[in-house]
Amino acid sequence: MNQSTTSILIVSSSTKKRHQKAQELSPISLNPNNPDVFLYASDQVLGIDIIKDLRHSLQKKPYQEDIKVAFIQNAHLLTIPAQNALLKTLEEPPDSTLIILGAINTSQLLPTIVSRCHTISATAKRPQINTEKSREVAQLLDQVTKSDPAQRITLAQNYTKSRQIATNLCRSLLLYLRHQLRHSPSSNAITNLQITQKTLVRLDQNVNVSLTLEHLFLHLF
Repeated sequence: MNQSTTSILIVSSSTKKRHQKAQELSPISLNPNNPDVFLYASDQVLGIDIIKDLRHSLQKKPYQEDIKVAFIQNAHLLTIPAQNALLKTLEEPPDSTLIILGAINTSQLLPTIVSRCHTISATAKRPQINTEKSREVAQLLDQVTKSDPAQRITLAQNYTKSRQIATNLCRSLLLYLRHQLRHSPSSNAITNLQITQKTLVRLDQNVNVSLTLEHLFLHLF
């Protein structure tokens, strides 16, 4: 069962395009000299030791940024044992962490890896954020974070009339949070992004809409 979607998978036959898209989506520069950036750009087979090293590094708190970013440029070269090890990190990602995978296609990755990632084509045009919608989402997020639990539940009920309304809200929130991460990265933004992604997955699984939205609103920062 797909329990969460906490990472990004970039698909393209071009290594250059995968890297460019990763830089575009990352809230911080993918500078290999940054202690909070973990780049794996080898064009050789990637074994389980690579993932063990990554998991150990991601458990540490960020040194100079608000978040840590890991980018495996050629995830399709990961061995099956390495992919299974990576799966554990995708299921329970460390706090304040963004994991980006790059691959030629999804067929060389375990289905469970793909299902836990938000897949993006490197050639796809980046969605443009609607200024008015962005303002509405920002105001809602501000209102939610300043409310007590009872008030948050009441606010959530405004978006539970249908599954489509709830889904549209989460998609707008995701777009806003990704924009926020690119321009004003913070640990709260990455946490909100992850909980919103999980909410979309639950909505796709036909979980009760009211309970799902209430859970989201109660956990936004």
